[in-house]
Amino acid sequence: MPESPALHPPSGAAGCERSPVANRSMPMQIEVHLFATLRQGRFRQKTLQVPPGCTVADVCRQLVIGDGEAAMLMVNGAAAQADHQLAPGDEVALFPALGGG
Repeated sequence: MPESPALHPPSGAAGCERSPVANRSMPMQIEVHLFATLRQGRFRQKTLQVPPGCTVADVCRQLVIGDGEAAMLMVNGAAAQADHQLAPGDEVALFPALGGG
């Protein structure tokens, strides 16, 4: 399997530019798992390189997952908010809103 491309957030992306260390530190590796419709045109699981200071919302933006499209966010198996700052080795799981009835 080819190596995962690094994520480079757009200039001024929330969370990735907050820390003055962000521009001097090495990228960190995280694991991202997408579920249900979020996999369409993307992937099921992938290891990504992201800059220090990135949040779950930054990762969603980089994956072109729109606001509200990921209804449940988890980091390391626990519910998380979009502004949760990621750490090296974190596992991020993103779930869409589930319908049914």
